[in-house]
Amino acid sequence: LQIFKGLPEEIKQRIFKNPEGFTTVFIETIKNTLADHIAARIEYRLTGDLMNYDEEELFPESRKFPQKELVDGADWSLYDQIQIDSDIEKNFVLYKLNEDSNIICYFKFPNKFKISIPKIIGNYNPDWGIIRLSEDGKFKLELVRETKGNVNPNLLQFPNEKRKIDCATKHFLQTGVNYKQIRGDEVVWW
Repeated sequence: LQIFKGLPEEIKQRIFKNPEGFTTVFIETIKNTLADHIAARIEYRLTGDLMNYDEEELFPESRKFPQKELVDGADWSLYDQIQIDSDIEKNFVLYKLNEDSNIICYFKFPNKFKISIPKIIGNYNPDWGIIRLSEDGKFKLELVRETKGNVNPNLLQFPNEKRKIDCATKHFLQTGVNYKQIRGDEVVWW
């Protein structure tokens, strides 16, 4: 109500011409402003609490895929077939990942894997995880890549995608995992 009262009089009068349309735009504008505020100011801290995921449920020995496009995986993919959601993801999967000799395997994050983000933005499911051989000789999830077709988050189709990527960037910074948005066809993406 205070926000509405603060509007210029000529804007407030629009509510009488189209009450439903006005309130829809008014509320959506407030929600978007709040979501932008949260995404810009959210902070993540490592607490030691682990999210409860059943590894077998996330990465079963074999998977049933819904009727979406599948492409053959490479020798270094986790599964022999990879479900893709776009041509951008297809380019990423088909691109030669073996340029980086430390890559053990890559995988598409299952839909059940989510990074907690406030509800107004919505939880985030990253695209790709890349497991590499770390400097100490251990397998480590070292890279997470988001394939969106461009690297400018301001040019994404939906504003909420930018907010999720902004939050994910802060999340992965705290975990020490290298995260970034890529086009999917870069020569050097790692």
